[in-house]
Amino acid sequence: MNRFYCYFRRCVLFGVVSTAVCADDDHPVFEDFKPPPEWQEQKVVLPDYPRDEDLQSVPLQLSDFPFQLALDRNSLVVGDDRVTRYTAVLETKDGVRNLFYEGIRCATGEYRSYAIGAGETLQPVLGSDWRPLRQLGVERYRYVLARYYLCDEDRRPRAKREALIQLRERWQHDDYDL
Repeated sequence: MNRFYCYFRRCVLFGVVSTAVCADDDHPVFEDFKPPPEWQEQKVVLPDYPRDEDLQSVPLQLSDFPFQLALDRNSLVVGDDRVTRYTAVLETKDGVRNLFYEGIRCATGEYRSYAIGAGETLQPVLGSDWRPLRQLGVERYRYVLARYYLCDEDRRPRAKREALIQLRERWQHDDYDL
């Protein structure tokens, strides 16, 4: 019992002293603290319209998904704002193509569309906002891109080289939950 009382007294004393030290705003520990800067998106420059020889097929392994997906290797870039941007080409079985220049924020699990393909050019999308990645419908491909190819397990963007290796090796997704 005496041992317990001594231990208890030490814990209480330690708690009181550490609380007093931490509560002091002038303590040197707080002098160097600066809150991180607020995230700001960098200016986006649209890439060139993709050429067929620059497209990298993406294995999605999604049931009932009506498109084949390819990414333009030349447009894939990780910006200073930590947004991974790419041109996605969705093609139907009949050869009809839809093109989107998009960005994914791994840290927040969001995407944004910057442009769509029209003719042989990319046309800016005006008023596009960041939206959550979804695991439903046609939008599932963005979720798969983020989870398995463009973002790491810590929600950081993969380097371009690493993402392209993942795509080339046709990484198998045994844990698909879509």
